Amino acid sequence: MTTTEWKNPVSGDFNHASNWTAGVPAAGDTALITASGTYTVTSSQANSVGTLEMVKDATLAISSSTDLDVTSDTVTGVLAGTITVAALATLGLGTDATNTTYDNTGTIDLSTATLSAIGAVTLTGKGKVSLSHSTIQSANPAATLTNDSTISGGGDISFTSGFANAAKGVVDANSSIFDLTIYSLNTTNSGLMEATTGSGFLWIVADVTQTAKGQIKAATSGAQVYLSNGITITGGVISTVAGSSLDAGTGTNTLSPTTPITNDGTIDTDSGNFVINGSVKGAGTLLAADSNFITVTGAVTGGKADIEGAGEINIDGKSSVAVTFSPGSTGMLTLGDATKFTGTVAGMSTAPGAAIDLTNIFFADITSSDVNFSPTKHLLTVFDPASSVTDKIKISGSAGTFTPSLASDGTTLISDPPASPESVPHANTDLLAQSMASFGASSSIVGSGTGSLAEHHTSSDFLAVNSHHG
Repeated sequence: MTTTEWKNPVSGDFNHASNWTAGVPAAGDTALITASGTYTVTSSQANSVGTLEMVKDATLAISSSTDLDVTSDTVTGVLAGTITVAALATLGLGTDATNTTYDNTGTIDLSTATLSAIGAVTLTGKGKVSLSHSTIQSANPAATLTNDSTISGGGDISFTSGFANAAKGVVDANSSIFDLTIYSLNTTNSGLMEATTGSGFLWIVADVTQTAKGQIKAATSGAQVYLSNGITITGGVISTVAGSSLDAGTGTNTLSPTTPITNDGTIDTDSGNFVINGSVKGAGTLLAADSNFITVTGAVTGGKADIEGAGEINIDGKSSVAVTFSPGSTGMLTLGDATKFTGTVAGMSTAPGAAIDLTNIFFADITSSDVNFSPTKHLLTVFDPASSVTDKIKISGSAGTFTPSLASDGTTLISDPPASPESVPHANTDLLAQSMASFGASSSIVGSGTGSLAEHHTSSDFLAVNSHHG
């Protein structure tokens, strides 16, 4: 194998032999673009080299629709310069059935292009792989990628056999235009996967197994981490910051982190569901909308929970969250143990179909007299004489009329009937008049109209609710 070096720090064509000390590098050769200076070497036809090393200010430009393969480790040097990969071009790394490592301290810049791993490839160094509507993928089903550097921008990371984000690895969705999507099967994360922009987002559509120090984070205001296709994230750390969101796409997505989720942004059902095996803490919001649900098996400490439409929030552990039903909501708050609920509930009087499910009290054990509300203390009390369990829930607002009913599993639902609309008493009066007429009542009584019956209105003046901002 030959070692050949770019002769002079001036721009030129990769395939001109006179630009190299030992001719154009061929397959297996060592290509050194290490002459000091600022210049560009342009590769405009298919090329393959063994080892590639570059000086900091040099650029290797792979022209549109052109392939360049680098098949061997950067053992004695580094990729310190910039490799630009133009539209429809491919930079291939590694060979079949081998492990190759590339120490990248520069930049690999892909624009509508492809970085292809051939075999088992490892990226190390403090450099960056920057994606603009581009793809990092396996060239064959057995190929894998271990990232111990930084991958950023927007595009796809797609591997059949495995993608590992190592301890120093960063996957950063920071494009203002394109999403960064992880399609890879057998994805592990010991580093950081994050979204740091308000336009594109980190989209995870395959299961992720994290080590204890692995992090998935919506890291800046406006950033989104989007989980879709019913995926599972196991272990590690999951967090949001103020103004950011963690969104559930299609299916039921399961989060089982090592530590409680720190949610200072929003955990949003969007078009799917969340099951959180663990606890949630922070000043952010759990948002369940439409017919989707969020289930938290542990505690929910602080923050808010907004229920819109037919959304459901289920909390099995203790909780101090402030829950709000949006106007017209037909959703549900399910409390696994309401005796450990120290938060507040608002909005029920403007949500006639909404309910609180007290799963620790069976409906058959109670009567209406066991449900009481103190308007001065804003406290709803439900007593189960069979088990001597007492649930106390603080209601934000003034007096309401709370009614128990039977849940499908035999537990107790609590709702607050809304103010009766005008049409309801009128309909009741008409029915009564028809009944009276059937017993021979005079037409003057039958036709007495709505004034013949008193109208009863009950309502609760609850705190204003937060609207879903998507």
